[in-house]
Amino acid sequence: PATAVAGMPLFDCSGEKFGRGVEALLECSTARVSYVVVATGGTGGIGEELRPVPYDAIDFGCDQLVLKLDNDALLAIPRLETGDWPAAAPEWPPQVPA
Repeated sequence: PATAVAGMPLFDCSGEKFGRGVEALLECSTARVSYVVVATGGTGGIGEELRPVPYDAIDFGCDQLVLKLDNDALLAIPRLETGDWPAAAPEWPPQVPA
């Protein structure tokens, strides 16, 4: 079984390594994973971009995370600022404006 998300490699839907897991955030009322913060880009933590990826948009493995969305969809999720993490996951799947 997996014991932590932090540091797990993150692969995109085509199997390419794309980043790493940082932390899983739980909903207090249900104790279920709401979203996973993932880091992409940068090197050794410098220049990385953090994004909140909804639980339903990730396949969890024992030693890896696999995105169920393409790179463009991931990059469309607004970046997180340090210490400014939302209480709930972003809407998934994203709604298309009318």
